Amino acid sequence: MSEQPHVEVFSRNRISRSTVILGVIPVTLFSGLLVFALWQFLFWIAIGVLALLSIGALYLVVRLGIDIYQRWLHAPYIHVSEQNGMFNTKAGRMYPLALPAPRVTVHEDKETEAELDKNIIDLWKGGRHSYRAIAEDLKTNYPRVQKVLADYKKQQGIA
Repeated sequence: MSEQPHVEVFSRNRISRSTVILGVIPVTLFSGLLVFALWQFLFWIAIGVLALLSIGALYLVVRLGIDIYQRWLHAPYIHVSEQNGMFNTKAGRMYPLALPAPRVTVHEDKETEAELDKNIIDLWKGGRHSYRAIAEDLKTNYPRVQKVLADYKKQQGIA
């Protein structure tokens, strides 16, 4: 013999007469009094409500138009991936998402360059045969040291 589980349901949806008397009746009376007091302004209230509804409808139409216009502008572009960018269907070409890094070249005046070249050669003649050490000492780049010393060796006939 199996026993059925015993479930008690306590109803909290009961409405008592005190709730009706203390809540519903005063609200109804106050609403009726409010309608009676504002009856002479009913025409202007209706016009105000209609104006607000018209403004709201116009706002929604404008927002919809802006959304459609933005979608129309972006329609020819298909995003391929984060690395590859997007494809323009009208032009038939790819656009990268990021531009390549800018190349910065610094051009010093001729006197400063000539002095730097002389210092590179002097350090090399003085026994510093590490190009990287020369570049670090003079705070210049390694390819410049390589180029200056290669030109000097070629000029002097040193192999």
